Amino acid sequence: MMGRLSLRARTTLLTVVVFALAAAAAGFLLISVMYDSLIDEVDRSIEDRAADIAAQVISDNEEIVLGADAMAVVYSTDGSIFDATDLDIEIDGLLETVDGYGQPTDVSLPAAVTRDADNLRAMAIVVDFGVWVDGGVPDSSEPVGPLAPDDFIIYVGTSLDGVDRTVDAATKGVLIVGPTLIGVVGLLTWLFASRALRPVAAIRAEVDDINASGLHRRVPQPRSGDEIARLATTMNGMLARLEAASGRQRQFVSDASHELRSPLASMQARLDVAIRHGDFEGWQGTAESLRSDVLRMHRLVEDLLLLARANDGEVEGLPVQGLVDLDDVVFDVLAATEQPIGVHIDTSMVSAGLVGGHHDSLRRIVQNLIDNALRYASALITVQLVEESGPEGSGTVVLLIDDDGSGIEPDQRDRVFERFVRLDDARARDSGGSGLGLAISREIARSHGGSLTLTDAPGGGARFELVLPAAQR
Repeated sequence: MMGRLSLRARTTLLTVVVFALAAAAAGFLLISVMYDSLIDEVDRSIEDRAADIAAQVISDNEEIVLGADAMAVVYSTDGSIFDATDLDIEIDGLLETVDGYGQPTDVSLPAAVTRDADNLRAMAIVVDFGVWVDGGVPDSSEPVGPLAPDDFIIYVGTSLDGVDRTVDAATKGVLIVGPTLIGVVGLLTWLFASRALRPVAAIRAEVDDINASGLHRRVPQPRSGDEIARLATTMNGMLARLEAASGRQRQFVSDASHELRSPLASMQARLDVAIRHGDFEGWQGTAESLRSDVLRMHRLVEDLLLLARANDGEVEGLPVQGLVDLDDVVFDVLAATEQPIGVHIDTSMVSAGLVGGHHDSLRRIVQNLIDNALRYASALITVQLVEESGPEGSGTVVLLIDDDGSGIEPDQRDRVFERFVRLDDARARDSGGSGLGLAISREIARSHGGSLTLTDAPGGGARFELVLPAAQR
């Protein structure tokens, strides 16, 4: 049932229940303390009065002043009344109420015993001349041994009707004020909760109205700096990330479509020419040309598939084939790569470098970096491979590939790792690739626990630095 209520209703209900329990406990404690305080005051009153009457008896006054504000009886141990505020009181009825001496107690007397009150707080003391000291208060309110003939019993009581009326009035007040306060607290809680949750309602309404084409919108952010404001900040950050991801996705689809359209258009044009001219003898050359475009499309589709898997986190799960000699990979790639005339590749600083990872993926990184260097180098490409030791047996393998080209501006170095980015817009697509190689290389490096960065080469040009964890030998 509680789960179906709104947060505002649950907060109000919980507050009301807690306050009601606290108010009930406070009211009960208040009434109890008030009653005990009133009873203590009554006890002191009857004790003082009993002591005053006892002092008059022991001084052998001819006339004892009993007072008229409460019941008082002085009678001897033989049952004869010496003095009383009400001469119609039955002594036997009073004696039946005496459980002990000197201890105030609640007494309920039948109407036949006294006509003044039937709900009393009373006490009885014994004036025992044997234990009386210097005419003062007796050493003990209990009689010592059998009562002597010359002893007196003083019975003093006062009505508790006033106490009961006071307690009843206080109880009624608590029963009236308590529910009123509970209602006020419930109303204030409802209003405060409504005010506190108003930004949440505005956030919910805004989020509910945001669709895929409206990711640029943001939820209202309160200035309170509280949890709701932090929630709004978090949601706005999430919307910003979704907007960026959606933009990257749209750009990715647009770039992929553009990349695929070029070879398809080329293939269609060549087929149209061949069909229009009916040059069946030239079909072999056309087929070779088409095969080149098909291979280009195949590489592009594979690159797109790999990047799509990277978006889903699957690149992190590349199967590790075991130990890979990165220096062997470098030499294999260089041996299979056609080097342009006039460009020299210096591999004199390539030493052994053992890493753990996926052989084909690491080869792909090296191939992409070499192809990129060949594309921009003027005359020299320098390849370095070193293994650097680290603390407690850990280390890294660092591959550096430098070219002597024009280099890349610092503010553009992160962009080269983005998808479909070509900094040289005038470069032909056939010679420049699809713009996915460096993006794929960085993803593969990350999946192997390494990094791929771009800096300046010492002799000018660009330097790509691949850092991978060294394998434990």
